Parts: sequence; structure tokens; C-alpha cells
Amino acid sequence: MFPWRWLALLALIPLSLSADAGVKVKLTQKGLDFGRELVVRSLQEKLKSIKVPDISGTQRVKPIGKVQYSLSEMRIGKFVLANSVTRLTPGTGVTLSITKAFLSLHGKWRVKYFRVIKDSGSFDLGVKDLAITTSISIRSDETGRPAVATASCTSSQGGMKIKFHGGASWLYNLFTSFIEKALRTSLQKQICPLVAKSVSDLNQYLKSINVLAPVDKYAEIAYSMVSSPEISNSAIGFSLKGEFYNRGLHEEPPFSPRPFVLPYQDQRMLYIGISAFTLNSACFVYNKAGALSIKITDDMIPAISPIRLTTRAFGVFIPQIAKMFPGLKMELEVKAVKDPLITMEADKVTLEVISSLTAYAVQTNSSLSPLFVLNMGANVSARVYMTGNKVAGEITLNRMDMSLEKSYVGDFQVTSINHILQSVLKVVLLPIVNVRLRKGFPLPSLGKLDLVNAQLQALEVKMFPWRWLALLALIPLSLSADAGVKVKLTQKGLDFGRELVVRSLQEKLKSIKVPDISGTQRVKPIGKVQYSLSEMRIGKFVLANSVTRLAPGTGVTLSITKVFLSLHGKWRVKYFRVIKDSGSFDLGVKDLAITTSISIRSDETGRPAVATASCTSSQGGVNIKLHGGASWLYNLFTSFIEKALRTSLQKQICPLVAKSVSDLNQYLKSINVLAPVDKYAEIAYSMVSSPGISNSAIGFSLKGEFYNRGLHEEPPFSPRPFVLPYQDQRMLYIGISAFTLNSACFVYNKAGALSIKITDDMIPAISPIRLTTRAFGVFIPQIAKMFPGLKMELEVKAVKDPLITMEADKVTLEVISSLTAYAVQTNSSLSPLFVLNMGANVSARVYMTGNKVAGEITLNRMDMSLEKSYVGDFQVTSIQQVFQMLLKVVVLPRINDYLQNGYPLPSMGKFNLVNAQLQALEGYLLIGTDIEFSG
Repeated sequence: MFPWRWLALLALIPLSLSADAGVKVKLTQKGLDFGRELVVRSLQEKLKSIKVPDISGTQRVKPIGKVQYSLSEMRIGKFVLANSVTRLTPGTGVTLSITKAFLSLHGKWRVKYFRVIKDSGSFDLGVKDLAITTSISIRSDETGRPAVATASCTSSQGGMKIKFHGGASWLYNLFTSFIEKALRTSLQKQICPLVAKSVSDLNQYLKSINVLAPVDKYAEIAYSMVSSPEISNSAIGFSLKGEFYNRGLHEEPPFSPRPFVLPYQDQRMLYIGISAFTLNSACFVYNKAGALSIKITDDMIPAISPIRLTTRAFGVFIPQIAKMFPGLKMELEVKAVKDPLITMEADKVTLEVISSLTAYAVQTNSSLSPLFVLNMGANVSARVYMTGNKVAGEITLNRMDMSLEKSYVGDFQVTSINHILQSVLKVVLLPIVNVRLRKGFPLPSLGKLDLVNAQLQALEVKMFPWRWLALLALIPLSLSADAGVKVKLTQKGLDFGRELVVRSLQEKLKSIKVPDISGTQRVKPIGKVQYSLSEMRIGKFVLANSVTRLAPGTGVTLSITKVFLSLHGKWRVKYFRVIKDSGSFDLGVKDLAITTSISIRSDETGRPAVATASCTSSQGGVNIKLHGGASWLYNLFTSFIEKALRTSLQKQICPLVAKSVSDLNQYLKSINVLAPVDKYAEIAYSMVSSPGISNSAIGFSLKGEFYNRGLHEEPPFSPRPFVLPYQDQRMLYIGISAFTLNSACFVYNKAGALSIKITDDMIPAISPIRLTTRAFGVFIPQIAKMFPGLKMELEVKAVKDPLITMEADKVTLEVISSLTAYAVQTNSSLSPLFVLNMGANVSARVYMTGNKVAGEITLNRMDMSLEKSYVGDFQVTSIQQVFQMLLKVVVLPRINDYLQNGYPLPSMGKFNLVNAQLQALEGYLLIGTDIEFSG
């Protein structure tokens, strides 16, 4: 997509993500062309029905004078719409342009002149190069279906040819001009209303789209639009509810859709994205309806199975069942106790089910006697496929865990029956579930339009659904602003940051100043004891275990457990008013635990900033050992000493934790948000929104835009939204969009830096090609004749901003430039020889060098045409090879020398990137890297 058209895409994302969209539908240009054919076919029939009213009037015609004329009984013979094309108008709708249309019309003519002379006949009229342009707006109607309307329409007519039959032939050419004018006006009035009618008729197809589809007796699925369509330069996007409901009861589940973006693909007419939310809403609905339970009896097990549902068979594994309920059949009831959870990764769909299994003995009177209840956790893989207009599936059991919840027959080992129950579930339960899944769930009904050649693929949607709610606040922030660069800090990177925090915290906690403690305590059998604790200092403070968890939409929770603290001090006591004693003590606190929530935001400079949102601490066992004085006192007042010390420590731990977290900001403030590149450019890396926090990563959306140094002018294009793929092997992932690189092209071209002068001394001495009029005279003889024996100079200059595009493992650059050749006179003045237009297609190899992205380019193709010649005409092909060689040996090496210097990634201050890898993907470069700390 041309980068200057990306501006329209910014309006797209907030619309699609601000509402709860469980299903997304993308109509591509190919699909649009299919729709265009329907419109044009309908329009062609309607235009044939144009009723041209009779036309009459008086016209003065030399040398006859006044001629009264009338045209009647006119009808359209042919109306051929030869060429048509549709263009998307971002944020608005579609523009349909029809050109080279042809119209033929037959009618009758009558004339009267000299008051008495009358003549009549018939005529045929042909209008060629008829053109119609209409803008079609697309919106959501009150039912949640798409609706179209004509926003504007214009038509123009090209050449008109009239052929008269009968009557006086000398009249044929006398009044064609005013007849043509009359007919043009009449046709002009009718074409656009008929176009509007044809567009409006499309709504009959759109109204047939089913927005609430029944699934079975339990469920129905809502496919109404939740926002107006989103229109970009390449597709129309529809955000649909995509939610299952209990039939007749529309209750929302306790989770919401996670925003997702359909990947860029255009091979098919239509792409439909079905989120995990949609499937999990089905789990919620079926569980609420009680449909996720099944009773399994012995007659449901195949007769050939050696495993039977009888107390005798189960008595082999649990003897007390056979003793307490001899010779009876059994019944199993399996029931989901929580809504099943579906997650999706690339080509992988899994289902987590937590259920209970209750086993009964079936008495002879058919009453049920409970035997035991098991908790079951099952992990299931799903194969999802298309069947007609439905999504169907089939599941297989990967893993099943069981534990005993309750037993009515005494204790037993669940492992003894694990195998037998897994077998029963595999041969009975899974086939029943698969029969239902194979029936499929309906896709959005397209009424009279059928889906053909459908293919299905599972993509990454990995997040517990009840936590998706927080992400709805994240995505509009990260995508509604201009994000040219995206950074993702994974759990691995978070663990690295945790180590820094814990290291800092450990040092700070050692500095705790425990104030002197004194008081009076009644101790049996002594009575009042006055005590004081003084000169207390921390000996050790060991933070043994620590873990970080991401809190979606908020920040990070840091939990530290198994903390050990040792403290040394002095004690004094006084009792019986006169007896005094003193000594020292050592105190150890084990199993100290600290939990703190850390919020993450963007500060006023666009850098990340952290703060402590909450903090709690708790202390485990306390062991006090007193030295000196009367030993019989050791155990008499340890309890109140412990309480006093606990209170004192409790007051200081969380403030020190907050200080340690706050100190992280000194590192974060060292991040460079405006990095100089060279004398022409600088690059802005400030955050454009608050960080986006999910269960697996923290995402930062950065400006990622080149500017002329000291002049921050926006380019005539904006970033295209993109989503980093799910990867977690590295600490940090950085996505650099094509927007960022194209903003560099804009800046360097504006600064006049994309030009170069090539002289003969820049060409290697061993080259047989020289920049002289003599050398070029071989190909263009008039140069050598007009400017004999002179050197030449070439000036290559970009005339448009170069355009960089990225695909998987491929980066290309399109450059449109001019080449002006001069003869260098003996007085150093320049005489222009010719100007060429040049279009070059270049491949780029992009790689990492330290903390910079560097590159190297090679020329794929170069096209040349003559713009202007000062030496007479010549064939450009005669010198094209010479120039290609000059560009390869002079221009490309200079550009590559510069590119190899690299462009700085966001500065991490005291953090360095290590083990960085770079990959080109659709629309952006992806860098995966680890981090090391140099501070």
C-alpha cells in the first residue's frame, strides 16, 4: 500500500476495536470486483429502460430560416458498459467508474420550415465514450446489516453520431448540433437517478443477510454489525457481534472479545476471522443451558468392549464397590463445572475442560446409589474445518487428570481406575461430542450469496478469555495513535527486569533502620517488666524466591517469598523496681513475603514510568535468641518483643519497596526518545500511548518517525496498523514498520540529500567507460561533434520520495529520479546535454550491527526514458547499459557505505541489546533480542 494512503487506516482500527467484535469479515478488492459485476449487470439492464421523452423546438438554420422540429418514439437499442473499475475511498465507501460505455438510440424525426414544407423520417443515434462515476457510501443499518447508498454521481458523454433515414438528405447535417444538445440534456437527467436506483437495489441482497442464526434448541448466534464498516485502500472490514446466546435469553458472558486484526491477504474475495471469544461464548451458553453434561450407561459401550459399566468390573479396581453393591449395573454422569476454555495458536486449537464425574450403582428399582465423585481436568485438541457454509470440528483427548472429590465407599487410589474411565470416555463421550461438532456452526448467512472454495486456518489468539476485557482499553490506545515502531517486552524480559528490582530491593532492605523500642509488660510471676531494645541493625536480608505476573491493563505484580531476615541488637530490663539486667539478642524472621503491584504508564516525555500501586508484606516464624543476663527470662518476654519488632519492620518494608521501584525510573529516563541520525535527520521514539499489558507481554507503541533536524514536519502519509506475532524466546521484540523507513525517505528527499553528482574521477581508473564527450560520442555522435574533448558530469536526483515495501523475507525500494548529463567546459561551466527519467527497483538486505539496523542494496531493474535533449534525438537504449554500470560502480557503493553505518534503534540507556536477530515480514521488520545491563 502506498504509505501516503495509510492516513485513512487510523480511522479504521478504533472503530473495529472499540466495540465487541467477535467475528471480523474482510471484503477484498477481488470480492469488490465480484460485487461490481453484479452492480454493472443490474445497471446495464436499468439503463436500457431509459425513457427518452419527446423533444421539440424551433431552431434558426441558415439559409432556411426557422425550422420547427420534433423527435419522438425514441428508445434505447443498446447500452454497453464496456470498462468498469472500483476504488475504495478510505473512511467513506467505494467509487465506481465506468468508461468507454456505448449507447445506441432509435427514434423518429419531423421538421417543418417555410411554414408549409414538412418532412419526416427515422434516425439512429450512437453515443460513444460515455462515462459514469458514482461514489457509494457504506454504513450499518438499524438491524446491524450493511446498507449502501449513492453519495454522488456524475456522467459525461463523448462523441455523438446521428444518422437520418428518409426525407431530404440535405437536412441531415443542418440541425444535428441542436438535436445533439437536446438529446445530451435528456440523457444526462436520467443516467444518475438510474445509477442510484441500481445501487439501492443492492440492499435487497444485503437485507437477506441473517444477523441472528439459530444453531440448535439451546443456542443462536448473533452476527449483527457492532460498528460502521471500516474502509481502507485495500479492503472493507466488517466487525460483527459473533456471540452465542441461549435461545430467547441474551445474557452476556463474564468476558469480552480480545481485539484482533486480520492478516493482509487478498487472494480470496472474503476473509472471515472467528475469535476465540465466539467459541468460548458457545461454551458459556451450552454450560449455562446444562447441555454440557452426559449420562453414560453400560448399553452405550460397544458390546465387544471388555470394559463394562458394572459393580463387578469396577470391583476389580475398588473391591468395596463389588462388596457393597454386588451384581449391579453402573451409571456415570459427566458434567462441566466451569465453562470450557478454547485457545488458538498457529494451526492449533485446544480445549481445557474442568468437569466432575459422579459414579452411581443402579439399584434393581432403578434408583441410584452414589459411589464416588471425581474432579476431572481434560486437555483436548480440535481439528477445525469447513463443511458448506458451516465451521465444523472433531476433537481428540490429549491428557486427562483425575482426583477424588468425594467417596461413598471409602478411600481408594484414583490411579487404579484412571485407565478404565479414560477408555469409557474415549469410546462413548468423545464420539457423541464429535457427532454434534460435525454438524457445524453456521457462518454469517449471505442470503443469496454462497461461499465456495473456502479454506480454514487457526491463528494465534492465546489469552484466557475472562481477562480479555482489559485488552479492549489497550488496543485503541496503541493503534489509534501513529505508531511506527512497536516494542514488546516478554515474560523473559520481565524476569530480567525483576532481577534488577530484587537486587536493588535487597540492598535497600538491608539499610532498614529499626528504631529503639521500649515499654512495660506484665510478666507472670514477676509482675511489671520495663524493657528496651536498642542499637538494632539488619545482618542479612535474603530475598530467596521472586516471581512476576502481568496484570492486564494495569501493570506487573511482583511477589517475593521465602525471605529471610536476621537482626542483631541490645536488650535491657528492669523489674521489682531495682533489679536491672541487659545483654544482646539475635532475631531471625523466616518466610517473610512481599507482594507489590507496579503500574506502568507513559510520562510527559513519552518515556515509560513505573510506580508502586499497592504493597503488602507478611512475616512467618520469628526466632529470638537472647545473650547475657538471666537465662530464665529468655522465654518470658519473647512474645511481646516479637510483636514490637514485627510492627516496626512492617512499617518500613513497603516504603522501601516503593523507593526501589521508583529508582527504576532513573534507568527509564535514560531512554533516548529523539535520536540524532546524521546532519539531516533525527528519529523520534517517544511513546504515543500508554503501554498495552496482556497476560504474556507488555507492548509499547512508539512514534518511530524520522524528522529533519530541528524541523518536525509530518509526511503526507501515516502508519498502517500492524500487530507483532506471538513469540517469547527473546526478552524483547521490536517491530519497525515501512512507515518508519518511508518517513526517512521523505526527510532525506526534502533535505535534498537524495542527489549525487558523478564526475569522471569518481569512476575507477581501470573502468573502460569514462565520463567524457568522446566516450559518449560512440553512442550519441552529436555529443562528440558539439562538445569535442570535454569531460562530463552527471547529476542524479530523486524526483519523488522513494517507496519502501516489505514482504516476508523481502524488502524492496522503488525510486523515481532524474539524470541530467552536462559537458564540463574549460572554464568549468556546465552545458546541459540531456535529461533522463529513471525508475529503479532495488532489493535491500537488512541486518543488525550492534544496536543499529543497517542495510545493503542491489539493483534489480532500471527503466529510462528521454525527458529532454539539448543535442537532438537519440535512442536511450544505446546508453542504458552504460548508465546501469555507472550507477552500480559509483552510486550504489556510496549509498551502501552510508547504509552500513546503520540507523539507531530506541536507545536503552544502560541496557544493551544482545543476540539480536532481524526478519522482514508483511509491512514491517521484526527484531528479536535479549538485553544486558551495563550499569
